[in-house]
Amino acid sequence: MDYTPHWNQLLSNSSDIQGGALLTIYGVQISSISFSNLNNQEDSITHCTEIGRIARQLALDTNLGEFDTFVLEGELGYLILLPILDKAFLAVLARKQIKLGLVILDMRRAID
Repeated sequence: MDYTPHWNQLLSNSSDIQGGALLTIYGVQISSISFSNLNNQEDSITHCTEIGRIARQLALDTNLGEFDTFVLEGELGYLILLPILDKAFLAVLARKQIKLGLVILDMRRAID
């Protein structure tokens, strides 16, 4: 399946989104855009997947219910993970000045 129109729509909603990837829970990259400029793309994808699995398990272990959103705030921006059922994650890299709530809303729309 070609995800290009979905990526274009997500990126057109915010110029502060630097890239993203659709990953299975096993670390397989399904699709990505502007995610390949990372220092080590393969390790980054593996780490995103591991973070998603840890977040899901932590939410269950603490009786918080299902994992909904994971936001990692760094000095220069954000990594945002949203689960897609129990099969995959949508990962987005965003600049620091982004309106976080709007990006998460746009990500949810892209998943739908």
